[in-house]
Amino acid sequence: MLLLVPMGADRETPRAPRATLALVALNLLAFVWTARLDTEGTAAREQELRRVAEWTLRVAEEQAPGLTQRAAGHGSVFAFLQADSHWRQEIQSAELRERLEACLEDYGRLRDGHPFYAWGFIPADISVRRLLGHQFLHADILHVGFNMLFLWTAGGLLELTLGAAVLVPAYLLSGVAAALAHAAFHPGSSDPVVGASGAVAGAMGMLGVLHGREKLRLALVVMLAAAPRIFFLSWPAWVLLSLWLLEQVFYASFGLDSLGIAFWAHIGGFVFGLLLGLGLGQWRSWAAELMRREK
Repeated sequence: MLLLVPMGADRETPRAPRATLALVALNLLAFVWTARLDTEGTAAREQELRRVAEWTLRVAEEQAPGLTQRAAGHGSVFAFLQADSHWRQEIQSAELRERLEACLEDYGRLRDGHPFYAWGFIPADISVRRLLGHQFLHADILHVGFNMLFLWTAGGLLELTLGAAVLVPAYLLSGVAAALAHAAFHPGSSDPVVGASGAVAGAMGMLGVLHGREKLRLALVVMLAAAPRIFFLSWPAWVLLSLWLLEQVFYASFGLDSLGIAFWAHIGGFVFGLLLGLGLGQWRSWAAELMRREK
């Protein structure tokens, strides 16, 4: 197994990218806050409730034909139970109705008690809070670690070029675009999506336009049976970005979002950042030309 890890620009920078450091710090603080919670236990409990609710619906199909077919049109069984107003009247068995009601109530308490459900991005419940909040939440140490390495590498260079006042909103907007791209491919889903990877992908798209030839320090990790070996390289940014994008397209094309990674969000964020980078590049050229003429 090969793993390419960015380590930053392969040159000295004139000043520390403070806005990028602030974004990294916010993500790390949010991770420390959520790390104390039993995220795996919450996910396991949700899966258990989902299995019980789906099994109950299948049993109730004898009393209400077409029930499971209607449920399949929603992102999840809980999205169906919350949105559909007829299943309570159609299911004649009080025991089955009560079991579904109990699952729905337990699911609601589960969501209220964990920030991933309160602030994570849910396609079935799109809001400004979720569009922004999910960008600062991460599932585990590897998740936040890799995202922050990519953010440090791309954000540091972009901040020196664009300034903090442009980088921060561009970064957050990329995260919003990435989330909406995910929602386009998973409409109605009630599963929360968390992570800065969509916003970071947007920063990578901007980096490809504005600093594509910039050399980056990379660590190539070769996972061997005995122990990993690490080689340090220096490649142009476009090489790393091209390899990364090809990987995302490959996995997304085969529908492997089931791996727990929102590949279409990554692609959507990257494309948005690419277009934004093109626009910002044109704006910078126009502003420079205007200043030259005024002189």
